[in-house]
Amino acid sequence: GESYFGSRIQDLVCARGAWLAALLVLQSASSVVLGKFEGLLQRHLALALFLTMLTGTAGNAGNQTSALVIRGLATGEIRAGRDWRRVLWRETRVALPLSIARGLAAFGRVVAAVPGRMAVRTAGVVAFATTSTILAAILVGVGAPLLLDAVGVDPCNCASPALATAVDLLGVVLLCVTGQRFLKYNTTVDLAPAAAGWLGGLALSKDLLALPCVA
Repeated sequence: GESYFGSRIQDLVCARGAWLAALLVLQSASSVVLGKFEGLLQRHLALALFLTMLTGTAGNAGNQTSALVIRGLATGEIRAGRDWRRVLWRETRVALPLSIARGLAAFGRVVAAVPGRMAVRTAGVVAFATTSTILAAILVGVGAPLLLDAVGVDPCNCASPALATAVDLLGVVLLCVTGQRFLKYNTTVDLAPAAAGWLGGLALSKDLLALPCVA
């Protein structure tokens, strides 16, 4: 590909803007999920208060991994077709202790902040969702750059934004579904609209990314 200073401003805007527009569509699925669990979040406000902590921590963990993998690809130390199994296994061994430690920290943070008899159960929900989301974020942080590089797409343009979008959506879903299960909030939640919106976003993303830049 062209160098940074060798690329036209117009090309940079086009390449980045197409990904950002596509991811904006996909990101809207999070609001659909939150709307479906509005009653749960109103009854257990602590879940909403700690949602940004969950997604932010997971996003940071995933971005760390993504940056390391992209640097390895850029220097030639990592080759997507040759090294993906080795890199995935290595990062899995890193992800497990990191995610468990962050989950325990989240548990302590929630217990210290939430009063009442539901504090421990709420903390358990947040801790489980935090651990699961961080683990998934690190694995996506490995997979996204390797996959994009393997299909000939520069991972620098979209690996971190795609990771942030995926982590936000996954964190919202895990927290809400786990909260509904363990905080005894009984209601029927249909996630089909969210899934349909996400799939529709994927289709629109494909169209947006196929649009050529104006010469």
